[in-house]
Amino acid sequence: MLTKLISYELKSVARHFIPIYGLILAVSTILGLYFHTLPIVEWVGGIGGGLLFGLLIAILVSLYVALYVITIIMIIKRFNSNLLGDEGYLMMTLPVSVETILHSKWISSLIWFIASAIVSGLSFFLIISLSSDLGFSDFIDIVHEIPKVMNQVPVMTILLAFANIFFGFLFFLFLVYSCISVAHLAPFSKHKTIWAIVFYILVSNITGIVQMNITNNLGINEINTIALFNQVFQIQLLFNVVGLAVCFLITQHILTKKLNLN
Repeated sequence: MLTKLISYELKSVARHFIPIYGLILAVSTILGLYFHTLPIVEWVGGIGGGLLFGLLIAILVSLYVALYVITIIMIIKRFNSNLLGDEGYLMMTLPVSVETILHSKWISSLIWFIASAIVSGLSFFLIISLSSDLGFSDFIDIVHEIPKVMNQVPVMTILLAFANIFFGFLFFLFLVYSCISVAHLAPFSKHKTIWAIVFYILVSNITGIVQMNITNNLGINEINTIALFNQVFQIQLLFNVVGLAVCFLITQHILTKKLNLN
C-alpha cells in the first residue's frame, strides 16, 4: 500500500514539476550554446548580444527559484489538501495507518527534492559542456577525482554531513507538517494559515537560538578544525533527529486523535 500511495503522490504533482524541468534544461542548452559562440555573438550582436545574455541568465535564475519555491508550495499544499482538506475524508477511509500515509508524504517529497537537485546538476553540466570543449569523458575524469579529494576528509565527517542533510530535510518537512496540523486545532482554526506561519517561525527561531548557544560554548580555540566540524555536526544532527521525532509524533497524534476537517 505504501508504494501505491507514493505513486499517487508522485503522479499528483508531476504535472507541476515536469514542465519546469524541461524549461530549465532547454534554457541551459541555449545558454551553453550561446556561451560557445560568445565571441561571434559579441562581434555581430554588440549590445543586443549582451541583452540576450542577461535575459537568458535572468530566465534561468528565475526558473531555479521557481523550481524550489514550487517544491515547497507543493509539499505544503499536498499535505494540507490531501489530509486536512476535502481529500482528507477519502484518505482517512483507506485501509492504511496514519504512519504509512506520512511515510508516503516524506518519501515522495524526498524523491522530488532529489530529482530537482539532479536537474540542477544536469543544467550546469549542459551549460559547461556546451560552452567549452569538455566532453562527457572529461566529466567522468572529474568525477573520478572526487574520491581523491574526499579521502582527505575523515569518513566520520562525511557521514555526519550527509546524515545532517537527510535528517535536516525530514525535520524541516515534519516541522511544516506539525505546524499546519496544530493550526487546524479548534483554538486556531479560524486563522489557520497565519497560526501555521507563526508556529513555524517561533519553533525555528527557538531551535536556532538554542543550537547557536550550545555551539558557541564548544571552545573553538581548543580543538582543530575537523574536530570542530564534527562537534557542530553532532549537535546539529541531535537537534534534527529529536526535532523530527517530536514533530512526527505531534503530527501523527493530531491526525489520529484530533483531526478537524472543517
